[in-house]
Amino acid sequence: DWTNYLQPEITKMIESCPPTFDEASLFSDSAMGDTAESKRLELKRRFRQLLQIMQCVGCDRCKLWGTLQTLGVGTALRIILDEDEPSQATNLSRQE
Repeated sequence: DWTNYLQPEITKMIESCPPTFDEASLFSDSAMGDTAESKRLELKRRFRQLLQIMQCVGCDRCKLWGTLQTLGVGTALRIILDEDEPSQATNLSRQE
């Protein structure tokens, strides 16, 4: 049942969806003079700033969930960005 019906249907659904995120074009050099490295550094700076802002949230529950979500997205981006440099292994901390 899975290989005859469900798997082909899921494959069709995947192929019908447009690509939504292309990290190669996101971090390529732009016509405005921004280099890929400067974009990466700016992204890191903004994530650090967002984590600092999350420390100022008054509600402990909101602070916890916001911090977890920010760390999750940051870790995902770190893994994606580290794939560009295969010579370096991605070392994740226990929190990530």
